[in-house]
Amino acid sequence: MNKKVLIRLMISVAIIIAAILFNAIYFWNTIGNSYKEIPRIVQEPSNEGEESSNEIEATTSTKELKDKLDKLDELDKLHKLHELDKIDKSINILVLGVDNNKTTGGRSDIIMVVRLNPEKETIHIVSVPRDTYMELAEYGYEDKVNHGFFYGGVPTVLASVEKFFDIHIDHYAMIDFVGFEKAIDTIGGIEVDVEKRISDDDGSLQPGLQILNGKQALFYVRFRHDKQADIGRISRQQNFLQALFDKSTDLRSANHIFDLMEIIGDHFKTDIPKKDMIKIVETYHDKTSENIYPYTVKGYSKRFGKFNLWYYLVKEEERVKMHDILTN
Repeated sequence: MNKKVLIRLMISVAIIIAAILFNAIYFWNTIGNSYKEIPRIVQEPSNEGEESSNEIEATTSTKELKDKLDKLDELDKLHKLHELDKIDKSINILVLGVDNNKTTGGRSDIIMVVRLNPEKETIHIVSVPRDTYMELAEYGYEDKVNHGFFYGGVPTVLASVEKFFDIHIDHYAMIDFVGFEKAIDTIGGIEVDVEKRISDDDGSLQPGLQILNGKQALFYVRFRHDKQADIGRISRQQNFLQALFDKSTDLRSANHIFDLMEIIGDHFKTDIPKKDMIKIVETYHDKTSENIYPYTVKGYSKRFGKFNLWYYLVKEEERVKMHDILTN
């Protein structure tokens, strides 16, 4: 072979290898940018009997996982990480949708506890209405859980929900509304069957099957100006989440990974270690909405208190029912 041709070939191979390594490292580091631990509020031990752990048990070290990622010869194989361990026990994740990217202050319109059960291959999602009346951890009085986020951020909401349902929450994940809107645009929108016409000063949607862009999707999951109010909004959030999960089966590859990672880095916060994020993706990479079981905490609205505000009251039987869902 001609010496010049051989040199060009070697340079080309070196560039390709460098590009693959750069992309894998970039992916790894960007996930790390979203990692943010929060202080835990110490409470009385739960009766649940599950071990408290901030990290999924693993037999593979972080370095080994990173080495395997670096060796991937195609980014499209990121969703086929069969070499990597899967999660081996059930975990609860507090999921929050908020109006800013801070872990304290602001408002949280989306409050969910997601139960991942790898043995049963199920995802149970318990949606908590934001006006739910409960004791706010560390503050010593009862108020709306949404006010807990304004006062004490993620730590207060997490500890309050733990006590309310007598459960342990392993991790939190929080996305702000700007990140949500950009992420939906990045993946080309989500097809949703809008159940009825909804309209207010922020937008309008007609009923029927349609592809929602980021702005429309955010309007859809936040709208609550009808008779169903927050309960209707939760129903739309669950409907949207199932549609998103079904679409993401086609997106669990590298096609959009870098655009999404840039968005996630700025607008997504979690205390899930990055190697455990990969384990969760590997465990559920081929699952669909048929594996999702959504629940809305049942209760009733009532006005009372010094300012005669609306609160959402939940009976003890319902709290026990949610406890059972989130511990089995």
